[in-house]
Amino acid sequence: MKPFSIEFIESALQTPLTEVAYSRARALIPYSFQSISGGHVLPVNRDYLPLGLTKHVGIVDYNSPKYFSLRISSKSLDRSNLLHNDYLFNDGCSPLSGPNRNRYEYLFRLWHSLQPQGLLLPDNFLATLEKASTKYATKFRLAMNGARSW
Repeated sequence: MKPFSIEFIESALQTPLTEVAYSRARALIPYSFQSISGGHVLPVNRDYLPLGLTKHVGIVDYNSPKYFSLRISSKSLDRSNLLHNDYLFNDGCSPLSGPNRNRYEYLFRLWHSLQPQGLLLPDNFLATLEKASTKYATKFRLAMNGARSW
């Protein structure tokens, strides 16, 4: 999986979403990590499709070579803040709707899970995390330049 800026996801979560935009955002944000062969996981969206796909076209083969660019080594995925079975959020706590706390907790989990792989570029997001952790009294260890806690 190629590195991307978490600001992309953060901005998608902050924008008031129309029905069409909600559907598109839902396809692009990771919901969980699906175990696949070769000691890898594949980030999937809320519809259990590889990121970016919006509709099922038969059974999805997560091990297909067309999804190789999305694969993440299972060993380097930090699961310490993921929910059961490698989920980033529960159904009732979608980062696309509901209170800001849902969005910030999702972003914390995403950051902490993928940062050890170097997949999330260190942009202005850390300032947002610090504000959110103070506002919501949320304690998350962040893997950036060693362990860092707020």
